[in-house]
Amino acid sequence: MTNEQKVRRFEKALAQAGNTHSISDVMQRIEQNRACCWTAGDSVVVTEVLVFPRLRAVNYWLVSGKLQECAALQPDIDAWARSEGCSIATATGRMGWLRLTQTPIGEGWRAAGIKYLKELRP
Repeated sequence: MTNEQKVRRFEKALAQAGNTHSISDVMQRIEQNRACCWTAGDSVVVTEVLVFPRLRAVNYWLVSGKLQECAALQPDIDAWARSEGCSIATATGRMGWLRLTQTPIGEGWRAAGIKYLKELRP
């Protein structure tokens, strides 16, 4: 896979996450240790720790690349998250990912509602 193809995939992940950040925004968060970048082969998972009043959660924020490669990163990400005091993991993904919760790749994941977005225009 070329670097251009990887960038396009990552931009698609950003779009599916709501277009809240650019690639440079993500890189800045990683440099500031506000997000972590995990890679395997042609795939990238960007995580962040979310702090709530009652718990800490690792958020699988951006997932881009080959499903098997991304899934292979889960044990390392989850171990790191536990060491950071996280007790749950969250993720936002496309509807097609729901079927993965019934496979070994999605073991432990379950749907917990649907995230809705609405543009607020003047």
